[in-house]
Amino acid sequence: MGVKQHVFGSFSERGNYYKLIRQWSKDYYIYHNLPFMNIFDIDKDTIKNLKLSESQIDFLKKTSIDYTLCDLEDKPIVCIEYDGLQQGFNLGTKYYSEQRNNVLREKGFNLKLQVSHYSSFPLFIVSTKEFEDLCHNIKLTIVDGIIGQVISQKNFKSEIEQPFNPEKYGMTLEEFLELSNEQKYYYIKKDCLYIEVDTYLENNPIINKASELHHLLGRPGYSLQGVQGVDYTRYYAKSCIVNLNSCGKIKSEVILPKFNAPGFCMGLLIDKIAELLAFNKAINLIYNSDY
Repeated sequence: MGVKQHVFGSFSERGNYYKLIRQWSKDYYIYHNLPFMNIFDIDKDTIKNLKLSESQIDFLKKTSIDYTLCDLEDKPIVCIEYDGLQQGFNLGTKYYSEQRNNVLREKGFNLKLQVSHYSSFPLFIVSTKEFEDLCHNIKLTIVDGIIGQVISQKNFKSEIEQPFNPEKYGMTLEEFLELSNEQKYYYIKKDCLYIEVDTYLENNPIINKASELHHLLGRPGYSLQGVQGVDYTRYYAKSCIVNLNSCGKIKSEVILPKFNAPGFCMGLLIDKIAELLAFNKAINLIYNSDY
């Protein structure tokens, strides 16, 4: 008998929690080890449509989620499961790990993913890699990018559902209505683009940091390419090549799980991670030190 040294399942789990606190605690609440049923409502329709057995319902009543990010009214936004044991990840409603030596663990993850997808809610299973800092001088993780992407997509959807405001472009509503359909489409499309850029810069720290470093470099040209030899059924992969007169071509490469979670698109995020790593490498070469 006695009291444990800390409430976390491992030192890694504890370290991950404080990394989340480091980045997100200003505007959001981070909860550790919340009961699954505190987040998801397993009602009669869920049970019927997912054909849940009594043993599966009993498991869901007893299980928990490692990390849950909520808004300031305690509404859940995204859940993260840390798979330190098998270093796996989610692909849609399926859990994948190259180790795959724990059938019960796999079944538990798959059940959680089924419920989260049915609820159209983003739940991610990540490995140690996704919780590591991207660089020793950039205290951001892939998980930070995942969370930022979910929040950005959620906020962007909310913003574009608002009525178009022509006053932003120096017009009254009457003047806007007098424009041709082609002109109206131009302004609405332009407005959506501005909202998208602002939303992602504001809510995704990786996209914000990549933009900051690109500006610091003087906005050099760069290109994004795929990576050969990658299983694209399970992973996304991108390389970024920055062209600098002083250093030549600087290249970075990123390979990440697809995840395929509701309310999440990996495409833009992996581009920005590749850019961020390449820009950071270029700055370190130019100044021969961390910026």
